Amino acid sequence: MGIFDIFKNKKDEKVAIDNVKKKLKDDGNLVQAVRNYWSQIIAGDINLENGEKFKQETFYNKKHLKYDPDVIKGVLVSIAFTSEDKNFKEICQTCYMYLAAFEKKGVKDKIETRVAQGLLLLEEIGKIKDKDEKFKRIQEYGKNLPKDKPGYSSEDLKDLQVHLAELFGRLVQV
Repeated sequence: MGIFDIFKNKKDEKVAIDNVKKKLKDDGNLVQAVRNYWSQIIAGDINLENGEKFKQETFYNKKHLKYDPDVIKGVLVSIAFTSEDKNFKEICQTCYMYLAAFEKKGVKDKIETRVAQGLLLLEEIGKIKDKDEKFKRIQEYGKNLPKDKPGYSSEDLKDLQVHLAELFGRLVQV
C-alpha cells in the first residue's frame, strides 16, 4: 500500500490511515537509526560492513555502509535544518563532510591514501620498544614512501570534504 492509497475508497480508509501513520513512525525511527549509525561509524564505536573501522584518510566503496550515503546525507541535512543551534549544525556539517570517503565511483573496495598507509606504519613503529629497531623501521619507511593512486590522494579527499562541507553550509545555512 502506498501513501496515496487513502484516496482509493472509504472502506479501506482506516487501514490506509494506519499504514500512513506506521510509515511516518518508521521514518522517524529510520532517522534516529541512521543518525546513530553514522555517528558511531565516524567515532569508531562500530565497524563498517567489511568489518573494519572507518579511517578518515581512506576512500571506500559505498557497499561498506549499512545505509546509502545519500540517505545519510538526507538525514544529516534534515536534523540540522530543524535545529536552531549553530554548534549542532556545525557538528552535522562535519559528519556530512566525512561522507567524502564514499564519493568516488571507481573504488572497488577501498583505497588508502599515502597518509593512511603512513599512519598505520607509525602505529606499528610506536609499539616497538627497541630504539635501534625503531630507527631502522623509520629509515626503511623513508626509503619506501607509499605512493598515492592518481585521483585518490589525501589532497583529493580533503577537496571532496571541503566541497561537501560547503554544499551542506549552503543547504542548511550554517
